[in-house]
Amino acid sequence: MGVEQNYEKAFAIFKKLADAGYTVAYKNNTLQPERELTFGELVVMCTSPEAVREAYCAYVDSKYSTDGLDVSGAYRYGVTEKHPYFIAFCVALKLGLLECENKEKLSCKTAVTGKIFSEFMRKLAPEYEFTISSDKLRRGEVFAHIREALLK
Repeated sequence: MGVEQNYEKAFAIFKKLADAGYTVAYKNNTLQPERELTFGELVVMCTSPEAVREAYCAYVDSKYSTDGLDVSGAYRYGVTEKHPYFIAFCVALKLGLLECENKEKLSCKTAVTGKIFSEFMRKLAPEYEFTISSDKLRRGEVFAHIREALLK
């Protein structure tokens, strides 16, 4: 399959996720399927858009009060209140998505390995079997799995 076909396939998958409300693009509105996936991106892209929107609205309505948010949990991943991933990490913590057996020190900047991805996806969608053994994953490589898990 040529590079152009790979991008077309990746775009179709990204579009389905974006249409369902998931964050899949960067701030500059690019998809970058060949870019290495970070743990922070994985959390943001897989956390329920409705739950993030609800938590964000409550955060803003409370004049940025962190009551009810797992701030210290987010800090463990290098995510502070000023970080763009803050609310998504707080929601993911609340949903139990970050209670991993993975003993590696994870931060929002950690490159996602097959082991990290598989463990995270088992928390997100326990009914699916995810086993990827790659050392570092590219964004385009994982989105078919993410789409399958999230858009049941």
